[in-house]
Amino acid sequence: MPITPWSPWHLWLTQPQDGLPWTGWTHSLVFVVLFCALVDFVKLLIELLGRSEARRFTSDPQMVTAVIPCRNGARRLPGTIAELTRLLPAERILVVDDGSTDDTAAVAAELGCTVHRFAKSKGKAGAIHYAIHRVTTPYTLLLDDDTRLGGARLPTSLLSEDGFDGVAFHVLPDRRDRDGAHGNHFLGALQRYENGKSMEIGKRFHDVTHSVSCISGAAGLFRTGDLDALHHRHTGVFQAEDLQRTIVHLLERHRIVFANEPVWTVAPSTFGGWLRQRLTGWYPGLYHQAANFIRLLFRRGVSWRLRYEMAYNLYMLISDPLKTWSIVMIAATPALRWWGAAIYLAYLAFEIYPWWVVRTPGSDRRALAAATPAAATPPAYVGGQVRYWWFSDHNDLRDAIVYWVPGPFHVQLEYWDFVDHATLDQFRPEVGLHLRDRRKSVYTLQWRHERNQERFWAGTDQVVSDHVVARAEVSPIVASDSTLFVVSAGGDYYWTSWNFASATAIRDPREGGLWVFPLRVRLANEANDWVQATLAPASRGTIGWAFDVKQRWLKLGIERNSRYDFTRLDNTILTVGVEFPLSPEP
Repeated sequence: MPITPWSPWHLWLTQPQDGLPWTGWTHSLVFVVLFCALVDFVKLLIELLGRSEARRFTSDPQMVTAVIPCRNGARRLPGTIAELTRLLPAERILVVDDGSTDDTAAVAAELGCTVHRFAKSKGKAGAIHYAIHRVTTPYTLLLDDDTRLGGARLPTSLLSEDGFDGVAFHVLPDRRDRDGAHGNHFLGALQRYENGKSMEIGKRFHDVTHSVSCISGAAGLFRTGDLDALHHRHTGVFQAEDLQRTIVHLLERHRIVFANEPVWTVAPSTFGGWLRQRLTGWYPGLYHQAANFIRLLFRRGVSWRLRYEMAYNLYMLISDPLKTWSIVMIAATPALRWWGAAIYLAYLAFEIYPWWVVRTPGSDRRALAAATPAAATPPAYVGGQVRYWWFSDHNDLRDAIVYWVPGPFHVQLEYWDFVDHATLDQFRPEVGLHLRDRRKSVYTLQWRHERNQERFWAGTDQVVSDHVVARAEVSPIVASDSTLFVVSAGGDYYWTSWNFASATAIRDPREGGLWVFPLRVRLANEANDWVQATLAPASRGTIGWAFDVKQRWLKLGIERNSRYDFTRLDNTILTVGVEFPLSPEP
């Protein structure tokens, strides 16, 4: 494991004794949101680690009929059908006019489609069920009237040869401005990321066990016989009718998979429309399916991934209202607004790595690189940092650091400049030696001069397996009249060489003694750009956290009550740094 001169695993070693007293209703608000953030991050991490490879398939459109339920879609249909007829003849496109007040039926007939019309609306589910009885091909493509297929293929071999029962497509909001919606702006980009994360991470995770829990109503391929046989199980409720259809199939032990074939739909282009979609569509649909979630959760023979998804859905039905209310109250309470900013930054940090994944769809599925952690063979580099420490006693600290790591040793020069001129500033030179054996385990000896004392480190990072590193360290603090020993032990789990999760236990004897348990996750790409999150609970009811990001040569970080030297003062640290390799990274 690399020993960086600013010792990132020491940044959260100790917590203040009087740091964060949480009492009363404010404690409950912050706890709810932080707990929800942690659960969401753990869920994201699990799914990132367990994604499947993209499925391979062949396409035979002759086996497919398209069904398009449509209400007042005269403007949208021509573009949708124009792209669909590249794959299917118009007579195998069934358009069901669900009580439209415009020329939907006439437009569809003019385009050559087979048209059925209801004088009075029966709802989207009713329109689909009516059409299914009239499909003669073995497979049915359900399509919204605003879905554009683009260059997507129909993955028929997943049903005909591989024996699966339904296929979800990679559905994304359109970038183009069409049908009155404006896709190429911030809200559109946000929804594309939201959908992309659901597809590239969520659906690829559940594809492993053929348990994709929702085939979007925008586009989905089914066995015609299954749709016909199970239509009576559908309640006909519009909200999340696509979720209900998929859940009904899963309750029958049908196997639902994901084909990474992008199709495009129209998403709300105003904040009001976006909010209505969720409050009057998605969330009522989720609550409507709560009983089915419970049935799937406890049904025999269901994969653990699907049980996990159902458990999360039930958790979300309870947590989302609580989380939303708590966030509103935190924002409205002046004493908690700092926590509001911290929570926002936490969620933002958690989304950086998924954004990389979504930006490069189809990336490698999981961490199965059978190689020693790349961190065990670091390159040579040089860098510097400027850190500003806000202390609760207002004696802030300006901290300047430069370091050089040519390979087996490092040299660091640091200067502490306190705002209060009555406080003695410190020059803190540091030197470390890091030796590696043939297994690339690391043995470290390190010294740093501190005011009125010297601090030493002796430790090892042992490569236990291709993915596991075990750590142990003892750090004497030698003053003129005493010597104290800080001890720590922990482990790191690596995947895809650069990513790791770590847990550490530290005992610091100063100020009566403190136990600290830092938990850290770093998510990185192959260029070693990364985001790192740390939560450091400690004895005496204190807790610290930190978030750090590296993009190319730039490093940014924020910490709260997370000093690497012991302090009883509340503190917040902002860090800006640069780092440049002196040799090519492995």
